[in-house]
Amino acid sequence: MLTVRLMGEADLDTEPALAQALNAALHDLPVPRALTVDCSGLRFCGCAGLNQLL
Repeated sequence: MLTVRLMGEADLDTEPALAQALNAALHDLPVPRALTVDCSGLRFCGCAGLNQLL
């Protein structure tokens, strides 16, 4: 299992970095059997951040 920890804000400005981190977590070898996204460090999550999580 792999955990990606999000910190700060997930919004339009940070969407590219979030997309890159999530894609890398899902496509790097070895591919994880499960991916956990820890959002406890987020101060704000806008629609762009939610879109990446979906």
